Amino acid sequence: GLSATTADFASDAATVLHQLKKQYKNNRIGILGHSEGGQIAFMLAGSNKHKAKPDYIVTLGAPALPGDSILAEQSVIYLRSAGIDSIACEDYRKAVLKLYAVMKTKGIEAAQKTIPSICPGWDFLPQYAAMKANINAITENTTPWLLYSISYSPASDIRAAKCPMLVLYGNKDTQVPSNLNAQIVTNLNPQAQVESFNGLNHLMQHCITGNVNEYGKIQETIAPEVMDRIANFIHSINTK
Repeated sequence: GLSATTADFASDAATVLHQLKKQYKNNRIGILGHSEGGQIAFMLAGSNKHKAKPDYIVTLGAPALPGDSILAEQSVIYLRSAGIDSIACEDYRKAVLKLYAVMKTKGIEAAQKTIPSICPGWDFLPQYAAMKANINAITENTTPWLLYSISYSPASDIRAAKCPMLVLYGNKDTQVPSNLNAQIVTNLNPQAQVESFNGLNHLMQHCITGNVNEYGKIQETIAPEVMDRIANFIHSINTK
């Protein structure tokens, strides 16, 4: 299981950043992070608990929603793609958020005990029974990473970040939906440069559906327009 949490990864990144800033005193040093790595970039830019702060950050498909909300959203997107109807999807979202709330406040055992009340009558309908099995599986496979993630919200770090930020999304991202997350970043930190690219998935590749099962079929590593945008941003930082 994952015994390390996002906070541990952020601490590792901060240590490397601190060393680089000592080694290259006259250079501006930034952090580029994808997805959870983007969250770590927000953490380092916004938090005062690490030895070093980046001079700028670039994020790709970085969650801005609270951890429990983003995980619930990912589940719902997956269920929709598997053909589960929208009412059942919303029932699942509510149930899994209730489960996470109990896990956060009272722990895993208490969460397991509340499943019958969180999923009333779910055993008698095939698609609901399958969703209940999934909710059971969450409590059986809980990791320190998950417990940290459902309790973490990036909002305060995004709000506190003072360095230049380039925050990029793909509008076909099915893991960190751009329409939800981009607006949150803009609201929290109006100084951030937030952009969504048409036709790109969570890996910032041109795609058809944006679904996870499509990733393996795509030849492109990353869309050239994203690379250009990042290069222009870093160039603008270094020529100030």
